[in-house]
Amino acid sequence: MNIESGEVWSCGSGYSGRLGHGTEEQEYAPKRIEYFVQNNIKIEKIACGGGHSMAISDKGEVRYFGWFVVMSASNAHFTFAAIYLGIWFEW
Repeated sequence: MNIESGEVWSCGSGYSGRLGHGTEEQEYAPKRIEYFVQNNIKIEKIACGGGHSMAISDKGEVRYFGWFVVMSASNAHFTFAAIYLGIWFEW
């Protein structure tokens, strides 16, 4: 991540959209995530996991990409769902 410009770059396995490029292609060299540039979003913080990443903009908006895992427990029954998100969303 370039702190001054707020640009985010990623590389590696694109499986499940975890790199933020809108594809599952592997990137062998760092590639700028164009979504942020096209939408004039400056990123201040980012956290990366094995299958997903989350970024926080200078306006406090959260962007997520990769696998989204939902787990809930009720009445001793567990529900698990893994959703591949090929798009960005915000909370």
